[in-house]
Amino acid sequence: ETHCFQKATSRLMGRGAQPLAELSTNCVGAVDPQKALSYGGTASKSLVAEELHAFASKMLQLVKNGTHGVNKTIPVLVALLRTDSDTSTAASLALGLLSKKESCSVREAGGIPPLIEMLNEDPADSQLIVNATAALQNLSLANGTNRDAICEAGGIPALTALLDMDAGIQVVANATAALRNLCGNCGTSCEAFRTAGGIPLLVDVLGICVGMGAA
Repeated sequence: ETHCFQKATSRLMGRGAQPLAELSTNCVGAVDPQKALSYGGTASKSLVAEELHAFASKMLQLVKNGTHGVNKTIPVLVALLRTDSDTSTAASLALGLLSKKESCSVREAGGIPPLIEMLNEDPADSQLIVNATAALQNLSLANGTNRDAICEAGGIPALTALLDMDAGIQVVANATAALRNLCGNCGTSCEAFRTAGGIPLLVDVLGICVGMGAA
């Protein structure tokens, strides 16, 4: 299966978004990237990890360039969220950008649960958490179905736990914006936020921000 994955990625690398989207059926549908990483020896796993990262980086560049048809790579990007740190960082950034216009497609591809899981990653991997919170912010904006899916997947407690300046200013800003989207005009979400201890955390963040502004 590792050989199958390597062959598929090698054939599709360097081509446009339309051929890249073939990975959904030619590779991800038949060979799970996580499974591919579990086959063979250390050298084989390292090679697959390198190819996954290169592939995710290629798709990220296509997204940034606004390449026609790049939205068809969403299932692939979602599958790459559960791989190594470098690959999932690139994939989460690409999904965050795509979710501005393709938020329903990201949800339908199963992207919300793995993005929420990323919020529990090692704080040292801050860019991954920045990307995940930014994607959830976009997904929760003006989309009630997405908001419900995020709440059902445990998004509110996970985002609330990031209201700590030690997590980094950008993480706190993204998490706050996502929580604003989730809790706006929704009593159930507001109660979940309160239960998760969000109010005192938000007050502390506000106090720190005011202090920084005064300084």
